[in-house]
Amino acid sequence: MTNTDKQEPLFKVFPCGANKIPLIKDWQKLATRDAGQIKKWMDDFGSRIISWGVPTGSTNDIIVLDVDVKKSNGFETLKGLKLPPTMSQRTPSGGAHYIYKYPNGGATYGNRVNFMPSLDCRGEGGYICWYGSDNTPINKCPEWLLGGVGKLVDLAHPPQPTYSLDPSIASGIVASSLDAIRFAPEGESNNILNIESFRLGQLVASKAITREHAEQVLFNAAKERGKPDYEAKRTIESGLNGGSSKPLISPFGPPNIMIDIPQPPQPERWTPNYFTIKDLTDMSKLRRPQLFKDWSTCDIQITTADGGTGKTTLKLYEAICLALGERFLGFQCINPGKTLFITGEDTAAKLGAMLGAIVKQMGLLEDKAKLDIILSSIIVKKDADLCIISKDKQGFLYPNQQAITKVLEAIKEFKPKMVVFDPISSFWGSEAALNDMAKAVSRFMLQLVDEGLCVEMINHMGKVSSANKDMTQFAGRGGTGLPSHSRVSRVLRAVDDIEYQELTNQTLPDNTTALMCNINKFSDGSPFYNKPFLIMRNGYVFSRTDLSPAKEREECERVGDLERVFKYIKEMRLANKYPTKRVIVGYFMTCVDKLSEGRTKRALDMLQFDGFHGEKVKLTQGPDATSDDKVFVVVDMDGREI
Repeated sequence: MTNTDKQEPLFKVFPCGANKIPLIKDWQKLATRDAGQIKKWMDDFGSRIISWGVPTGSTNDIIVLDVDVKKSNGFETLKGLKLPPTMSQRTPSGGAHYIYKYPNGGATYGNRVNFMPSLDCRGEGGYICWYGSDNTPINKCPEWLLGGVGKLVDLAHPPQPTYSLDPSIASGIVASSLDAIRFAPEGESNNILNIESFRLGQLVASKAITREHAEQVLFNAAKERGKPDYEAKRTIESGLNGGSSKPLISPFGPPNIMIDIPQPPQPERWTPNYFTIKDLTDMSKLRRPQLFKDWSTCDIQITTADGGTGKTTLKLYEAICLALGERFLGFQCINPGKTLFITGEDTAAKLGAMLGAIVKQMGLLEDKAKLDIILSSIIVKKDADLCIISKDKQGFLYPNQQAITKVLEAIKEFKPKMVVFDPISSFWGSEAALNDMAKAVSRFMLQLVDEGLCVEMINHMGKVSSANKDMTQFAGRGGTGLPSHSRVSRVLRAVDDIEYQELTNQTLPDNTTALMCNINKFSDGSPFYNKPFLIMRNGYVFSRTDLSPAKEREECERVGDLERVFKYIKEMRLANKYPTKRVIVGYFMTCVDKLSEGRTKRALDMLQFDGFHGEKVKLTQGPDATSDDKVFVVVDMDGREI
């Protein structure tokens, strides 16, 4: 919806929420092209903005032919009519909007529903939701459309309605309003109650219903939705008072005067809409924005390590670098901002003291300008009772909406770029059904990612993986399948001075500890993917050191072996084949990029024991009962075959 020459919206817009309902009053007057105001709406309403409304009529100098397909096919009506080529967009229901120039002849063309079978017109006082158009220039409106809209209204002398609303129409509007209140989306109930009270206030003003009746039915619907009495009564009174000054007149029958409010919203269908040329040419959607280049993206991330390795301290150091826009472990900061820590173990006071120790060692205590930035950019919330997962009566796990509301409230007030859950296992209950729980956690985190955030989950490494120095293992206390649902996954493990010397051919400096870091998942691509490096810790600050070339190759091979063997088994199963150990070893000993028998067998052992990306391989009896050879299949972490 942009003008490529001016880099601004082509039309004046306003924010719409669920069911195409405007999120602001006086949307026709307040609709704007101003980028600052649009950004403010995005900050204020966040994920409540479902689409952008585009006022029709003189506000944007457009009149829109709305082709409906929900009750009958409006495209059939268009056959035989001359339809000049013009800018258009597909609607989610499968219909279309054809956007024409609004006539500038001193007359007003309003809204008209079904002026021909399944054809509507959006003119003065109406609006459409924006879904993305083609690039066809906006053309002159065809005369048959203007003729079908009805009587022209002189702007200087608009006629006044002298009749009230038909009772059958009024009862339908009341029923629609009450349903909207009862089934309002989470977080929208008060806003929708106010909007629907306004509509019924218009009916009261047109003498279609009494105010007492409107108050009673609105209050009953609000109670069904679970609204507190005092809050419901206050909202209903405000809405009724607002609507009473704008009586609703009938859009049906003679004398054919156009209404000056949008048509009642239609529920969205699940069926998706068609792609537009804009969708196919918008390459920005291929990659998420990054905070630190090749290290972090505005998506779900997980960092797994042993307890006591310094995960929290490392993340606080990263938050300081993010606030100041400085490099972190050598990774360039390209999107500076704030960090919200949500901790379930350490107190906020302890993390504040750790933050102070880092700042002191960095020599920033005397730099008031940088210190002020840090103090205003990092906040910590200790909430061990924050449970992000709920269970319904049937036992299904889903994101806890109350927890989401709490976190989104803090995000709206603080506006961070990164949110850290430390450790993630503190924020749910039982560790049963971990894979199902991981899916629910992912859905919770995706709602935060929709706010444009980098969401980091700190995870404890499993004891077996720690003992085996396994950098590919994703499990850990309370989160077997979490990395499968993350876009970036890192594993850290401690390295002693002997191993450090083996890895780098150097001696570990005094007063320094080392962590091996392997980025074993980076969905948008990173040159550090599966190329381990060392994170050096001196006191409270960190740096990065590379492995020696030989050791780097060795580590990469070990990680790569698991991935290659796992992918081969999965491909065989997708082809409905059952590979045996002998077949797998033989394949890798004869393929172009060979693996030795020993490396292949070690990879198979690890894949059975620890798995890969939240899945394992299992040795089981094959479908051929005449053969004693066991075969490999792929299972989830609960042992169910995939």
